Amino acid sequence: MLQMISTRRRGIVWTVSIAVIACAVAVESAAADAPVLLKGPQAAVDATDIRAAAQRIPLASRDATLSRPENVARQAEDLYVRRLLAAEAEQDGLDRDPVVAALLKQARERILSDARLAEIDLAATPDEAAIARRARELYLANPQRYESPPQTRARHILIGRSEDGGARERAEALLAELKAGASFEALARERSADLATAASGGDLGWFAAGTMVKEFEDALARLEWPGELTGVVETPFGFHVARLEGRRAAGPRSFDEARPAIEQEVRAALQAEARRAKVRELLATATADPAAIEAVARSFTRP
Repeated sequence: MLQMISTRRRGIVWTVSIAVIACAVAVESAAADAPVLLKGPQAAVDATDIRAAAQRIPLASRDATLSRPENVARQAEDLYVRRLLAAEAEQDGLDRDPVVAALLKQARERILSDARLAEIDLAATPDEAAIARRARELYLANPQRYESPPQTRARHILIGRSEDGGARERAEALLAELKAGASFEALARERSADLATAASGGDLGWFAAGTMVKEFEDALARLEWPGELTGVVETPFGFHVARLEGRRAAGPRSFDEARPAIEQEVRAALQAEARRAKVRELLATATADPAAIEAVARSFTRP
């Protein structure tokens, strides 16, 4: 959930697009050294399949998501169904359709190219000592750039929408429990649908205005004292109950406070430049055919 209401915590990781890939997977027996999670007469899903599929889950919530057995079971079922559908598609000859064949080829290329980009990123990243030195240089050159805006810290519990339409009522019941003295942190760990923050008791950390969705921030803005609870807050993601943890005014940040963000900035800049250099290298020997490009563009033009 945090990656949906907050875009401030994003590492540089390579992830695999799974939507098309499953169609390219042949029906195979599970690897001998990987536990089988789900097995049928024609296919099986093992732990390696789950670890591969996990690459499409945002890193911030991956462990929290897959630490719940029900989520692993759901993932295994999804992979199993896709595997059998892919087998049926091959039996029907759908893999020989030119567009489907091109999609299969592109899916394989996407996986391999993402793996190659991960290698390029790693090669472009110096050791931690060099990153720390560069981060300090950037900080000393312009400390004002790293001043902190006014920030709020809060915890929240998300009750996701449900087909039975009872999500709001469950959120209201949760709020009543909290007002009666139940532990916010414990209920967040047990019930929050925001898997990225549930394990930490719903802690959203410090964030500046504009980081969260408007309805959520507006509800927190009405609170005055640490420990106060919002009512049930509806957002596009479901129903939240939040608790204000604190506020702090704008002001300068020490290097130690700013260091993680600056170091991430250094890594990102080096990796981005390495990727751009690789793209320039690969395109240097390529030749475009303007006439062919124009012809394809015309084929998409409506009369």
